[in-house]
Amino acid sequence: MYRKLIILPFLLLIAGQAMADSPRSMVWELRFGLYKPDIDSEFSGSKHPYQDIFGSSNHLMFQTELGYEVYKGVGSLSIAPGFGYYGVKGKGLLQSGEASKDTTKLNIFPLYLSLVYRFDWLAIHYNVPIVPVIKGGFDYYIWWITNGVGDVATYTQNGHTTRARGGTFGAHVSFAIHFLLDWLAPGMAQEFDSDVGVNNTYLFAEYTLSFINNFGSKSSFNLSDTKSVFFGIAFEF
Repeated sequence: MYRKLIILPFLLLIAGQAMADSPRSMVWELRFGLYKPDIDSEFSGSKHPYQDIFGSSNHLMFQTELGYEVYKGVGSLSIAPGFGYYGVKGKGLLQSGEASKDTTKLNIFPLYLSLVYRFDWLAIHYNVPIVPVIKGGFDYYIWWITNGVGDVATYTQNGHTTRARGGTFGAHVSFAIHFLLDWLAPGMAQEFDSDVGVNNTYLFAEYTLSFINNFGSKSSFNLSDTKSVFFGIAFEF
């Protein structure tokens, strides 16, 4: 009996070591949200070309990023490159201002680099499943407009024909709340870690302020949106 009581703590110690979390070094995020570029802010008066062609509703944008953790202590700090896609269809406008029968599409391919801070210290040490996250970084949005047959559209201005495509620089700030799913099913989370190497899994909501206007330039597309809300899932491994 006493021998069992002596051996039991050592067995528990060995089991605890076997079930220890795998090392953390990277975070992959996948998110979807509603977005609407602020192109019409460049035009004065009654001119609203984006709204006239594509409508006034927000549309779905997809984004994904992969962050490398460069600091782990009181929270974690990551450098995270990412990209996304946004596409919206509408009817082109004739010179008279009336809608054309031909379909046109605005495509936007955002590229960005973020510095990400996660306050996950309470989650790791005290099993608190809520993790606040703040991000900031720089962006480059590649955009192009296609016509009814899928070719890049052209427009003529001052006798010069130009393809409707380009790129716009900018910056962003994001605030998010991550919910640690491991807290709901720790056994399943441990098995997921052992089998796949995913240390933590989060569901999150993120509010993003993007300022994509070539840092205030009046001669570029304004692709900013200060009302974007994204929802997604994050895997830390």
